[in-house]
Amino acid sequence: MTSPSTASEQDLRYPIGPSDMTTPLAAGVRAQRIDAIAAAPAQLRLAVAGLSDEQLDTPYRPGGWTVRQTVHHVADSHMNAFVRFRLGLTEDNPTIKPYDEKAWSELPDINQPGCLLPWTNQTGSSPLPLTWISASSATRMAG
Repeated sequence: MTSPSTASEQDLRYPIGPSDMTTPLAAGVRAQRIDAIAAAPAQLRLAVAGLSDEQLDTPYRPGGWTVRQTVHHVADSHMNAFVRFRLGLTEDNPTIKPYDEKAWSELPDINQPGCLLPWTNQTGSSPLPLTWISASSATRMAG
């Protein structure tokens, strides 16, 4: 598979390419992905530090979400994942409830001061139960 050579050939909804849904994951790959999730809040804080409101309100692609909405989407996804993991670890047949990502991206809290990365804790790390994920068997997580 070759990469698109121009932006017009690339699907701008996925600027880093399609998601790799290979399962089950090798232990090393799984650990790398958990580390990436753990590092995401701090990396996002650095990426948006010092941006003006005008920059935060700029879409990252034509017709796409703004930088601010995208950052909030990551937070919303982490919060939903937190609940989904808890359900997956405590129930035999958990119901994974979807959420309306577009509607959430339009909620008024998006524009409130100090609310750019609302899902991080005091240290700036993700509230996702990463120790649970690391300790859970790959079979339980995949099953």
